[in-house]
Amino acid sequence: MSATCSDIVALIHTVWVSDKDGSWMVRAMRQALSEDVTPRQREYLFACCGEGLTEVDAAKRYRVNKSTVCRSLNRGLRRLETYFNRRCRK
Repeated sequence: MSATCSDIVALIHTVWVSDKDGSWMVRAMRQALSEDVTPRQREYLFACCGEGLTEVDAAKRYRVNKSTVCRSLNRGLRRLETYFNRRCRK
């Protein structure tokens, strides 16, 4: 089984809205977000996947170009996808 970006986005949203879910996936996502992505990637992931901001809105919030947000989101999602694909194979 491999993790897709849409699975990861849904899991980020779950982590964002509920800190009471003790499932292994939520715990793993918290660990991945704290260890495998950069602080900036984490901010953009939470803004766009957790809060539902568009890349344009996130760019305005953080006063950066939309392309900066898009690149960081894509890199962060790839890191998370790699993390979960490694973890699911174990």
